Amino acid sequence: MMDQRANEWKVLVEEALRRALPSREAEPRVLHQAMRYAVFPGGKRFRPLVLLGAAEASGLRLPAEFPTEGPALLALRGAAAVELVHSYSLIHDDLPAMDDASERRGLPTCHVAFGEDAAILAGDALLNQAFYHLALPLPGVDPGRQLQVIEELGRAGGSEGLVGGQMMDMRAVLHDLETVREIFRRKTGALIRAAARMGAIAAGADGETLEKITSFGEDLGFAFQVADDLKDLKAGERAPYPALAGPEEAAREVEERLGRCRERLAALSSRGNTALLEQAVEMVERWREEEAEAPIPHYHDPLH
Repeated sequence: MMDQRANEWKVLVEEALRRALPSREAEPRVLHQAMRYAVFPGGKRFRPLVLLGAAEASGLRLPAEFPTEGPALLALRGAAAVELVHSYSLIHDDLPAMDDASERRGLPTCHVAFGEDAAILAGDALLNQAFYHLALPLPGVDPGRQLQVIEELGRAGGSEGLVGGQMMDMRAVLHDLETVREIFRRKTGALIRAAARMGAIAAGADGETLEKITSFGEDLGFAFQVADDLKDLKAGERAPYPALAGPEEAAREVEERLGRCRERLAALSSRGNTALLEQAVEMVERWREEEAEAPIPHYHDPLH
């Protein structure tokens, strides 16, 4: 059963993102408008959900109102930062030199809407803004803990994580499952794993809890990408994992990974509230059955 409070976290995440970004009226306007275009309205905010879910599963309870200090504010700034990194990666992924995509979520991609120059710089700016916002002074938080959260995001987004996975995806010859698994681990899984660890660290998780959260994030990240491949296969798009393993084996692996995620959640239930992480598992399970993500009909930017 989906936790009713899940919508409250979405509101908090949108507020965190609004606070993390400059106004669309600030100069240079075209740059800030392109940045916000890439972030709002956004998708399902899956990575922020995982981060906040991991924080709650580690014993932190986020308030209904936006916090002004403490671990809850660190978690929400982390949620915004991981979404900014994800958004920058999508801008660059869509560029003509990469996937050369003209549409995302039913809208023109950033380089189509604003030009390739503005899109490249908007991606660069979002990446920098993520780390700037996460490094701002944080009352009521040990600076060492804040630094750990920053470190997790930096490692996941770099050459051994997301960027390295993108490079491998562009240049690799996808003839074997091990290569595809390694691309998935880096390009998609690293950021989801980091989101889970960032949430647990923000909450002050002990070593045993952090280990369980890490394993959960690794399995969830892999299941996420294979489920996405299965969805692409149904839509007639490039889907390397089911093409190599077969759709039935790919679906079986998603179920196996999600089963392990549920085992971890059962073990974490005595430490905190696992409802948001359960929702994340349910999301991946539903995506496996969907043929395509419903398009978002129009662009909406919240108040400046």
